[in-house]
Amino acid sequence: MTEKVKDKESGEVSRRDLLVGGGAAVVGAAAGVLTGVFTPGPAGAQGPAGPAGAQGPAGSPGGPQGPAGPAGPAGTAGAQGPAGTAGSAGLGIKPWAAVAPSKGVVVVDRTICGGCQTCEAICSMYHEGGKNNPELSRILVVKDWTVHDVEVEFEPAVCMQCADPPCLQNCPMGAIKVDATTGARVVDQSLCIGCHTCERSCPFSPPRVRFTSTNKAFKCDLCGGDPQCVKSCPTGALKYIKDDQGIDWTGYPTMGGN
Repeated sequence: MTEKVKDKESGEVSRRDLLVGGGAAVVGAAAGVLTGVFTPGPAGAQGPAGPAGAQGPAGSPGGPQGPAGPAGPAGTAGAQGPAGTAGSAGLGIKPWAAVAPSKGVVVVDRTICGGCQTCEAICSMYHEGGKNNPELSRILVVKDWTVHDVEVEFEPAVCMQCADPPCLQNCPMGAIKVDATTGARVVDQSLCIGCHTCERSCPFSPPRVRFTSTNKAFKCDLCGGDPQCVKSCPTGALKYIKDDQGIDWTGYPTMGGN
């Protein structure tokens, strides 16, 4: 007897139809799976790094170090330098140059000086346009109140026109020069800066270099070879010694004592 199931109309179908229809359905479903759109899922997270590999063996060492080279010969000693020049004497800032000697000098006999100061008045008037001012005189009468406890002595202090004049040698401006006619050491006031180096350099006391109210140096210039102090001295205590070949006596002479 054949087994039946319901069909569309009768509600019953045969067993064979059921098997055939079911198989077709399975095949269709499988084909749908194979031909459907495949959507991949998100990428997975990166896995952890693997452990470091073991260190390889050390390389073989290089060859042995070579021996040190021999020491070089010692250098020869350098030649000795020349000896330095000697420094200038006194306050000089450079080696002193030779200076032509003066052709004249005023000398003093203090034993007959009366201290009248005529020489001071004549000197200032001659050089300063008639002004009688002892402060502007190139000669200065020095009074000594201690001689013999009671007596007073006078000595005109005048420039000695030194053979090697420190005032000239030490002037930083070259303001003191040798007069071509008389050989006197004279001041060029246009070059004087008032530093007083000449005054400090003078080996005599009081210094034979003096200064004006405008701080310009001045000193005895022998009046061009005709010293007015000598001509005017009433006692003859001043004398003018001349030598056209130049006077270079050490210390220069004075009359009636040192």
